[in-house]
Amino acid sequence: MKIFKMCLICFVGFFIPVFGQKVEPGPAFAVKISEEAVKLIESQNEIITDTVLVNRVVPIARKIMRASDLRTIFDCRILNTDVVNAFALPAGPIYVTLGMLNFLDSLKTEESQSMLAGILGHEIAHVFLRHSVAWQRLKNFMDEERAAIPSEIVQILEKGYSRQQEFEADEYGILYAMRAGYDFESIIKFYKAIRENYGETPPGDEIYDDHPRLTERIAHLYEMRAQLERNFDQFNFGVEALNEGRYSEAVTYFKLFTATFSNSAAGWMNLGAAYLFEAVSKLDGPPVIFVVTYHEKPNIKLRGIPDELLYAEEAYKKAAEVDSSYNAVYYGNQGIIFALSGDYDRAEEFTRKALEGEEAEHFFYNNLGNIFYLKGEYKDAEAAYKKAVELAEDWALPVYNTALLYEKAGQKKLAIDTWKKLLDVSGFSKEAVEHLVSLDKTFKYDLSEVGPECSLGGIYIGMPEDSVRSILGEPDEQVALEKLFALSYYNHNIVVFLREKEVSGVLAQNGFSGKTSKGIGIGSPASEVRAAYGLPDDIVQQKDQEQWIYKKLGFLANLCGKKVNSLQIVKVGE
Repeated sequence: MKIFKMCLICFVGFFIPVFGQKVEPGPAFAVKISEEAVKLIESQNEIITDTVLVNRVVPIARKIMRASDLRTIFDCRILNTDVVNAFALPAGPIYVTLGMLNFLDSLKTEESQSMLAGILGHEIAHVFLRHSVAWQRLKNFMDEERAAIPSEIVQILEKGYSRQQEFEADEYGILYAMRAGYDFESIIKFYKAIRENYGETPPGDEIYDDHPRLTERIAHLYEMRAQLERNFDQFNFGVEALNEGRYSEAVTYFKLFTATFSNSAAGWMNLGAAYLFEAVSKLDGPPVIFVVTYHEKPNIKLRGIPDELLYAEEAYKKAAEVDSSYNAVYYGNQGIIFALSGDYDRAEEFTRKALEGEEAEHFFYNNLGNIFYLKGEYKDAEAAYKKAVELAEDWALPVYNTALLYEKAGQKKLAIDTWKKLLDVSGFSKEAVEHLVSLDKTFKYDLSEVGPECSLGGIYIGMPEDSVRSILGEPDEQVALEKLFALSYYNHNIVVFLREKEVSGVLAQNGFSGKTSKGIGIGSPASEVRAAYGLPDDIVQQKDQEQWIYKKLGFLANLCGKKVNSLQIVKVGE
């Protein structure tokens, strides 16, 4: 087997041969040289497909990439070579050698897994920060125009990554590892292990005397620890503030974060979102709902416009400047800014730019529909909303905006039919009722007739314990829960809760065959639950299911796929 020689862990970085081509600007160049490098590497090295090793390495790599500023998930492959190394090509994939995995004891411990996370964080940081791409562009230019480049720069180029770039990749790499759930010392532990085995200068790294030694890198990270951990917290606090609607606080957090991590596109994008949300919270906005994207979680609603819009635009521009893969985000969110500013033609122009990219996401079509709605071009708006639904069948937001559109356009029947589709949809059911009451005189909705739910499968609130045992027999398990006592009946798929020897609650799960006093059981559709009890006081979204909570009725239904999969009744007031 041929070994493709690489320097250890990218203390210099992996040199990507350019094969005589002229360097092109932008990601196309990165893709081209990565494809050429893959051919060379994989023609000389076997790719290991051992399931155990792959299942240990790939999840760590994906976690780090999701936590990084990268907007794509590269493939991760294991090279069958004894060289201790890991590296990422500018456009992927990521390679980890068998030698590295053996050095890390095949990732059998949490510590070794954390070490690999730190290593991959460092390599992904080099990729995101364009260190290898910048090097190769300058290297090509140097080869063609050597006389025009000062000798000190030539020396730096010939030595690979600069000293500062190594420190920067260490800082960003640890940040990514921490975001992915690994500890601060992830890569430091690896550097210490390498130093113990190879000394300050690992094999293959001797010629790069400009690069920081291992002790320097460890010392630098410890010096930066307080600042790195503080900025890690600032980013998390900012995301939390965005999700909770505390936009002014989010602005502060992300300004502090980007002051240190000025090359973090995710940081700039989130700062733009914070400014945008802060702006629209100050004034009434259009009735249609836009979707603004930011790092980690997409927002759902945007309600409403001032100086912060300019700041948002500047932050989005900065994100795109740092990494052009954020262009779609910049164009899409800039389209919203123009729409809220009343410049609908430019709003449409930028939203269409977002749709031209490979990331022509469904929410961009929703936003395009909103722009047409605001322009009064209702047929185009309807077509855009339909496209959004076509791309994301279970997404209710464009259906909501379509209902508003039909109502605005005076298409009453279509509006009524569309609102009815939203009666059982989390987040839109109350609005649907309000609009249907005003549009359809035949639509009846009255909660006053619904009384507290007190019965489930023949067991009712207040029933004596003896009666429960008489009906269901002796429980399979009895558990004391503070002032409550729980009787579990596995064959019946039911748990009965007692307080002072009387039933105070009943929980029924999948497999339970009984029903409530209003005929609702496991498998009942959402429409029947609404017909029996009206709209819930609250709907809680939990991954792939919803909780419909009726506080005043003492009734809770869990729904998955718009069908009930568990029920609970409790004594009202408890």
